[in-house]
Amino acid sequence: MRYLVGLFVVGLLMLSVQVEAQDPQNVVRDYQNDVEGDPDKPLRLRLKKQSGLEMGRMAVVWGSIGDSDTADSFFLGKTPDKTRLQFDLTALEGGGRVQLIVTAKDGQNVERHEIEVVSGENQKSWLRLKGSLVAQVTGAVSTNYALYVWYPGDTVDALAKNEFEDVTSNQGMEKPRMLRAVKGGGK
Repeated sequence: MRYLVGLFVVGLLMLSVQVEAQDPQNVVRDYQNDVEGDPDKPLRLRLKKQSGLEMGRMAVVWGSIGDSDTADSFFLGKTPDKTRLQFDLTALEGGGRVQLIVTAKDGQNVERHEIEVVSGENQKSWLRLKGSLVAQVTGAVSTNYALYVWYPGDTVDALAKNEFEDVTSNQGMEKPRMLRAVKGGGK
C-alpha cells in the first residue's frame, strides 16, 4: 500500500511538472570556439522553418567570442533579389563588446553593415541585401552572444519602403475605411 501511495504521489508530481517548453531548433552552438573566423571560409548557417514561427525561416547561433577566438563567420546563402532579413544580436552580461559585420557580395558590388552591442545589450536591425551573404561576429573580450537571423519571406520583400516602415513602426494597423458611392441625396 505504501508503495502505491508513493507511486501515486510521484505520478501527480510528474503531471504537475509538465510544461510546454519548445526545444530550440536549428541552433548552432559555438561554445567550444570551433567555428572559423575567416569570412572566406564561413560555416553554412541554414535558415529553416521553426515551430511557433508563423512566417519565414530562421537560424540561431549561441556562441562565445573573445580572447584567442576573435571571430565567428557564417554563410547565410545567396539571394538573386533584394531580400529583407532581421538580425538580432545580444551580448550576454559579464562580457564585452560584440560586433556583427554583415557583408553582401553581388558581383563587383559589396555592401557592408555593422551592428554593435555591449554586455547586456540587444539590438535588432533590418537589412535589405542581395548576393552572397556572410555574417561575421567579432569581439576582443570573452563574451557569450546570441545571434538570430530571420527571413520573414516574400510577402515582406514585396512591400514598398514606406509600407515596410509602417509595418516596422506598428503604424497602419487601423481598420481600412470603407467608402460608399451613394447616388442621389443618400436618403
